[in-house]
Amino acid sequence: MNSRAPRGSADPRLPLSLRLIGRSTLPGALFIIGVAALFVVAIPALATFVQRDEAPVGADVRLLTVGTPGSETLTITLADNWTIDEDTATPESPAVELTNAGATLGITAPRPFEVGASPASLIDGFATELLADEETGWVVSDTIEVETDAGDYALCVTGSTVNTIQAVCVLANEDVYATLTTDAAAQTWTSLQRGIEDMLRSAVFEEPQP
Repeated sequence: MNSRAPRGSADPRLPLSLRLIGRSTLPGALFIIGVAALFVVAIPALATFVQRDEAPVGADVRLLTVGTPGSETLTITLADNWTIDEDTATPESPAVELTNAGATLGITAPRPFEVGASPASLIDGFATELLADEETGWVVSDTIEVETDAGDYALCVTGSTVNTIQAVCVLANEDVYATLTTDAAAQTWTSLQRGIEDMLRSAVFEEPQP
């Protein structure tokens, strides 16, 4: 994920999950980046999501809720070995970041779409910016659609460089959306991918509590 930031983006030194927050068009979706060799393992594996195994009876289930009191929130079931960066788990933070084996997964709180925006337009805009970055040489996959266990849909796009895998999904529920953004080394991606897929599928939007 240590690539040159697309034109108009925020400070490239920030994690991608934080650079995407507050952008007027949020050109985010899932982008996992790699050369042709990586497509053999990473991209096809992502594009063909496998059926998730049921959790064993009695298994320790860890839930993470992202959002502020009085607003719509997003709750996910944490996969094994993912830990919460406590510095991001505050009411003032627009996103919570998880870590595992050097990889990060940023999850934003739900927020309304801007007028005229949609998951497809956000993803298309972001993929276009990546392809225009000839210096870095992003390789971008086709957009895929993933259904959560709750019946919501996420649109995802992938891309890669030789060493870095980045992944962003735009998950929508009616007029609000959240993003899940992964930054991982290419050599660790395949071992992390299943857990990331499981967390995406587990995501549930929840209405504000009275």
